[in-house]
Amino acid sequence: MASFALSFITPVACPNAVKANASQKPTARPCASLSAQRCSFLSARTASLTLANKRTCASSHVSYLTRMDGLQTPWEGYGGMQFYLRDEKKILEKSTLLPDQVLPMMESKDLILLDVREEDDFEDVHIDGAVNVPLYTELKDMDFKSIMKRIVYATNGMKGSQLNKDFVQEVQKKIPNKDAMIGVTCGSGGTVEASSTAGLLGKKSRSLISMYMLMAEAGYTNVFHVSGGMREWCTLELPSVGEDLESWKEKANSMP
Repeated sequence: MASFALSFITPVACPNAVKANASQKPTARPCASLSAQRCSFLSARTASLTLANKRTCASSHVSYLTRMDGLQTPWEGYGGMQFYLRDEKKILEKSTLLPDQVLPMMESKDLILLDVREEDDFEDVHIDGAVNVPLYTELKDMDFKSIMKRIVYATNGMKGSQLNKDFVQEVQKKIPNKDAMIGVTCGSGGTVEASSTAGLLGKKSRSLISMYMLMAEAGYTNVFHVSGGMREWCTLELPSVGEDLESWKEKANSMP
């Protein structure tokens, strides 16, 4: 009975973890690939910290954890966000902008740049002329689940966030023309494309989620994805403004 109980509570390794030697006990560790979306420190259905959903913030004064939950549509699978953006809208071929294409289009008034990072990230560094509407905001809800999340995040020295329930409405106020050409950027950019680094599911990001919400749910017709996000923008040393430029650029260059 004792051995059964021990085996029952032994942490289960993630599916892509390296197989342990026969003399070693399996250990739970966060995965850095596809299955990381399902591997968490607590539970997949509770206030867990999920590395696949963690965004690295280059702000010098605080660490954030964005758990990309609260969404009505899943990222993966037929009918999911990735399928819609990649296979239905074909954004890789039709709706992707490289960083060096953005400024000339903004200067000619052909493009409105929408930055969906949190407000203090935007203040640290942003592209001059960009419109800021955060997809996620600081965790403020006071229900039991949100309080538990806040405790978990604080224990790990992080600041939690939650989906901005008014995101679409705020975008509509700032960009009422649904046929306007909009470029969406975030911290890392993400990708819908499968690769050796992103895996089969690509890499979910706030800019890609925002694209889906604006196109599929709000009816915007001319939305583009800025590849690489602010991380690549700063790595390429393209013009930017803000209160903490040097720190952001330093951290952007150090990110893998």
